[in-house]
This record gives sequence, C-alpha cells and structure tokens, in this order.
Amino acid sequence: DYPAREDGGELDTRGIGTAPGIEAVRAREVWEQLGIDGTGALIGSLDTGVDGSHPALASRYRGMTEPASECWLDVIGSDPSFPSDFNSHGTHTVGTMCGLAPDDTIGVAPGAMWIACNAIDQGVNPGFDQDIIDAFQWFADPDGDPGTIDDVPDVVQNSWGVMEGLGYPDCYDYWWSVIDNCEAAGVVVTWSAGNEGSDGLRSPADRATTFYNCFSVGSTIHSPPYTISSFSSRGPSTCPDSINPDLAIKPEVSAPGSDNNSTVPGGGYGYKSGTSMSGPHVAGVAALIRSAAPDMPVDLVKQIIMQTCVDLGATGEDNTYGHGFVDAYEAVLQAMEGFGTIEGTVTNGSFGDLPLGGAKIEIPERGYIWTVAADGSYSGMAPEGEYLVLCTLDGFETQQATVQVLEDQVVVQD
Repeated sequence: DYPAREDGGELDTRGIGTAPGIEAVRAREVWEQLGIDGTGALIGSLDTGVDGSHPALASRYRGMTEPASECWLDVIGSDPSFPSDFNSHGTHTVGTMCGLAPDDTIGVAPGAMWIACNAIDQGVNPGFDQDIIDAFQWFADPDGDPGTIDDVPDVVQNSWGVMEGLGYPDCYDYWWSVIDNCEAAGVVVTWSAGNEGSDGLRSPADRATTFYNCFSVGSTIHSPPYTISSFSSRGPSTCPDSINPDLAIKPEVSAPGSDNNSTVPGGGYGYKSGTSMSGPHVAGVAALIRSAAPDMPVDLVKQIIMQTCVDLGATGEDNTYGHGFVDAYEAVLQAMEGFGTIEGTVTNGSFGDLPLGGAKIEIPERGYIWTVAADGSYSGMAPEGEYLVLCTLDGFETQQATVQVLEDQVVVQD
C-alpha cells in the first residue's frame, strides 16, 4: 500500500570509487574537461528521506549552513530538525545525484547541494495525497519568502509513482497543477518511469499533455550497449493529447538503472535496481546544466537533455528508450552556448490560413525537431547562429527559411 518505489533491493555494501553509471553518462568528462561539477546548483529529493549523516551526503546538505525548515520537510513525524531515512530508498537516490566522499564520487553532480522531503515513506491514503501537494508547495518556496530564490531547488527528482494496483486510475491528474506551479517557480521536475515493463508507465510519469511534462526516465544497464532493463516501463502513454498522438511516446530519455551502487543509511553503500536509480542520473545532469547556466528555463533544460541523447533502439524517439541514452557532456556543452528563441505559426494559406497542428519544425544542423501545437503555434530555442529551418507535414510541400538566431532575443518565422 506504499506509493510504488522502483528499487529492487540491496545486494551488498562496499566502497565503490566512481560508480559505473556516472562514467556511462559522461559526468566525469563534464567535471574534468568543462570544469562543471554542479557547484551552485541545488537538488531536491521527494522520496523516503535521506540519511543526513552519511559521509558522502553530509557535506552536501544545505541545512548545514541554512535553517533546517527550508532544507528538510518531515511530513511523517520522523525528525523535524534533521534528515533521516528509515527505508534507504531516498538515501540511495540522493547519492546518485550528488554524493561525494573521500575515495567515493558516486554523484553525477558532486558539487551540488541537496534538500529533501520524506512524503513517500508512508502508505497511500488521502493524507499521502495531501502531503505530495504540500511537498511541491514547499519545493517551490522552501523558506516561505517569495523574494528569495537561493532556497529554491534547480531540480526535484521523483523516484515514485502510483497505479491501479494502489487504487489509482491511469493518468491520475490530482497533482498536475502543483507540479506545473513548481516548475513555474523555476524547478525542473523529473520522474522515474516505473518498473512495469510493457504494462506501461506509472502516474504522474504517464502524463502526456506536452513534450516536456511529466519528464520521465527509463532504465538501462550501465555498460555498453546500454540495453534497456527488462523491468523498465515502456510507452506509449495511455493518456495522450487528442490532437497530437506523438505526445504519447514515453519515456523521454533513459539512463543507468540496473545494479546501481550508491549510498545507504548508516554510512555504507549498496546496490539497487529500478527506474528509481535511472531518474537520479538525469536529475544530476539537470543540476550540471543549471550549474553551467543558472537562469536556463525549465523546458530548455529538458529540451537539451533530450536532443543530446545517444539514440538507441528504433531510429528516433521510441517507446523503449525515448530520445535515447542521456549524455551529460554534450548536454552541458550545449547549455554553455548562448540561446535565442524561434517562434511563429504554421497555417494552410490556401484555405483561410487554417492552423496546421502536428506539423514539424526542424533545424537539421542541430538535430532539433519541434511539433506545432493545435492552434498552429510553435516555439523553440537554439544557440545563436544562422540556420536553415524546415517546416514539414504529410501531404504538403516542405518549406524552408534561413533564420538568424540572436542570444536572448526572439525571431518570428511563420
């Protein structure tokens, strides 16, 4: 009766050096070649809690220098003054995001700090449903002062989900508004897809109202060729937008989730498997991006992560790997470029300028593809430069235009 976590249990404990999944997503290259390790970024964990005394996590806890009330939200009555974890799940996921200790660099963004809420360490019930709302409200403004932003996390990872077996319907939308409002405050919200394989994704990860929410992560093994984990939930989503079925393709991306070694309570390390373990890798990449580009908009962070993935499985986005295997180095490298916006409308000029929802806008040079909304509008961001932009739709002749993108400016191309 607990909200479903995506771990398969510990195998053993030992010191681990640099975890293989961290190497696989190219995080080390980001630290060593680009000089970005997550410093300045803040990670949020909505999970079972965290062992705040763990040697690999204690120095990363923001509450060491700031009031506990804005760094730790205890909704289950474990310890309101200091982070704890009676399950081990949350400690494991935070370790993958930002863990760092002598001889152990297990986090994608070891320079980042963390805050946490333990709302997942309880059974599902109306109280749990409300606790999730309270958690997102807190993450949007942990210190309760809308005039400050250093307390607001850059990313919040959610290694949990609900489904029919817990009494929830597919496409459960109860938390959608608070998720959207948290992202409106600047927080990138990421989700583990689930461990149901071909039976589909859990909620809220199955949401498919835009290409960016809810941003779900599938699981692979942590060594080449990064084969999809047998348990990793696959799309399509059962709740696509009626206008654009392409939105139903899930997950968004994939990352290592099988046999990941990370922190467990009591100062040790242990193995766990699940999309719970893959999601934190992607949350860590989001923290690296925000470390390199602190003001980058939420959807652009997600766009960069998707468009820099290594394509696996069927060519292009698919319902097994999504856009592919996350590549931290290429993502952060791209985030360090100056971006501008291309926007406009796509219409059928022969028939009263009717909007052509579902058309594609493509920048072949960058590999960017944006889908036009039902009202004919589109918007996307690209690094500063001159590009050939294509507009395509089945049954219509392809159109093209040369567009000059300028940093922090908007160019309109209808």
